Amino acid sequence: MDKKEEFIDHYAVVGVEIGASESEINRAYRQMALKLHPDKNQDDPNAVKNFQLLQTSYSILTDEKAKKAFDALYKAKIEAQKRLAKLNEKHLIMREKMHQQKSENDLYNDLMNDYQKEVERLRKQSAILVEREIEKKKAQSVSNQSASKTRLKVTWKCSCHPCILTQDVLKRMFEKYGEIQNIVLSLKSKKLAIIEFKDDKSRNAIACEKGLSTHKFLLTLIQSPEQEEQKPIKKERDTLDDLEERIFSKI
Repeated sequence: MDKKEEFIDHYAVVGVEIGASESEINRAYRQMALKLHPDKNQDDPNAVKNFQLLQTSYSILTDEKAKKAFDALYKAKIEAQKRLAKLNEKHLIMREKMHQQKSENDLYNDLMNDYQKEVERLRKQSAILVEREIEKKKAQSVSNQSASKTRLKVTWKCSCHPCILTQDVLKRMFEKYGEIQNIVLSLKSKKLAIIEFKDDKSRNAIACEKGLSTHKFLLTLIQSPEQEEQKPIKKERDTLDDLEERIFSKI
């Protein structure tokens, strides 16, 4: 980095002395955050800037590598100030003073470079953590949407007019209860269909929908695969219709 950052005493910003323990830093930060929060300093045009500086100082002092780099820079700054004060004494000649100052400036610049590298690393690390959190929330949202789907098993007897209940007919009958995503229809003497709604608000179809006068419906809410596995087995052998219903219920 070519541009040199102005030296900032992060210990002073948080309100502690160098050598403070982690618990002391955390306690001082919480107190300072309450004091500098923009909501409590609405008349101060620098309120947001001061609060952001506090956040940065706290991040540096609680990150092991960044704090180590800053501590080295801080101590070098103090030592440089002490040496420069001594160099101002009359018994030191100008040449020695300039030579020592140049040497300390070189050391200070090297330490500043190390410190800036740690600050940049901390910024990149924070950006990665934020991105991961966003992706995590997106994945959780997709998972919640999938879990909220409602699947109904619809069965009816059809001794007459076996083909009257098509997918289109079923869709028109059930779409008033919510958005339908899929309908799977089986054609047998005892008819069966699986209707999948987009969300769980469509459960009231179980209580409300009775079917046609010639095709009375029996509606059942399909349980999750985990619940299905916990059911006791009552039959030693499944009939063809039972097997088909079990396969449909897992679609």
